[in-house]
Amino acid sequence: MARIPVLLANHGLRITADSRRRFGYRMPGPARADQFLFSLYLPGTSAVRYRIALGYLRFLALLCYEMPVPLRRITAERAGG
Repeated sequence: MARIPVLLANHGLRITADSRRRFGYRMPGPARADQFLFSLYLPGTSAVRYRIALGYLRFLALLCYEMPVPLRRITAERAGG
């Protein structure tokens, strides 16, 4: 993600804030594992890989695993403004 400042600068923007947080998504059952995987944006993921991931997440759900969900929030404004 080192490209983000350059990408923003190329569009006349500069970063004013950059914060990271981690949340946990509890999966107390297979339905929650299905919901978690479905909520992800996974362009180009093959059906086989999706099924493998779903099987793994359903296994973790049997253990009532809390899936870590990292988030990054970047705020930018017009450069010089």
